[in-house]
Amino acid sequence: MEATNKSLGSSPVPDDTKSGDSSADSKTVLLVEDDAALNRAVSFKLKQKGHRVLSALRAEDALEMLQS
Repeated sequence: MEATNKSLGSSPVPDDTKSGDSSADSKTVLLVEDDAALNRAVSFKLKQKGHRVLSALRAEDALEMLQS
C-alpha cells in the first residue's frame, strides 16, 4: 500500500463524482488489493460512483485481466 500512496501523492481523491452509473463520467478501474475486505469495500464504493471495477487480490491476476 505504501507504494500506491507515494504514486498518488498525499492529497486525497476528490469525492465530486456523481453516484450511479453515468456513462460520460464512468471509468474502468483495475483494483489490486490483497486484503479481501478492503478490496470489496473499495470496489463497492467505486461501483457506487458509477465506475466499472476489475478487481484482483493478486498482481498476477490483475496482469491476466489486462492481457485478456
